[in-house]
Amino acid sequence: RHGDTTKPPVLFALLVAETPKANRGASWRLARQLLDVAAPPGWGQVVQGLSSQAGLPGALDLRHRPARAARRDSVHCLLVHEPTFARLLALSRRPSSPLPWLLRNAWDGQPLDPVRHPSVRHHVGLVAHVTLEQLRAQTSLTDASASFLGRFLFVRVRRPLPVPDEGAVPAGVTARIGGLLAPRLEHARSSGRMRRGSETTSYWFRKYGEIAADDPGGLLGIAVARAAWFVTRLSLI
Repeated sequence: RHGDTTKPPVLFALLVAETPKANRGASWRLARQLLDVAAPPGWGQVVQGLSSQAGLPGALDLRHRPARAARRDSVHCLLVHEPTFARLLALSRRPSSPLPWLLRNAWDGQPLDPVRHPSVRHHVGLVAHVTLEQLRAQTSLTDASASFLGRFLFVRVRRPLPVPDEGAVPAGVTARIGGLLAPRLEHARSSGRMRRGSETTSYWFRKYGEIAADDPGGLLGIAVARAAWFVTRLSLI
């Protein structure tokens, strides 16, 4: 629990490349290969892209699933890979777009269909890609996109050295690391509420003031407004 709310171990990661040559695509391919090895059977589904009006609702099947088909208190896991975050920002500006509301609820751990399926939970993770130039051009304080921008963990991506065969990880390495992750992912599915130890609690109380005081205002202020929650979620994961 964080204050008076329950926080799930959910992350939205936004990979921000300094230039289009940062090779963000290779990072996703490697992560997907590892996930194919490590993920337990039936853990969830991977969706490629939300850059359409029916993207997230369609992936979650919120519009067409009858209420009786949703098991009470069930959890549906979904990992979204959005390679064109700039299009996602543009889509969120449409007055009729449900994306800002859906993404906020998904990150907060709230029901995505509170009317028909109030007890169905969706555990949604999101990995998105953008360049710094696109991000600057597509964001402003007046956009609806600003309302969910602060729910993304900004990851700086750069390519320090050109490597001709980058991404060519031997299958044995992927299998070995996947084998280490698999039992941990399985264990995480059965974990309930987690608590900090006394030493960690004392450390958190000291550091929280520093995090809360970091308030630069403007778009940067929106981006770091939930820094304390991100620290909590990262430590939880």
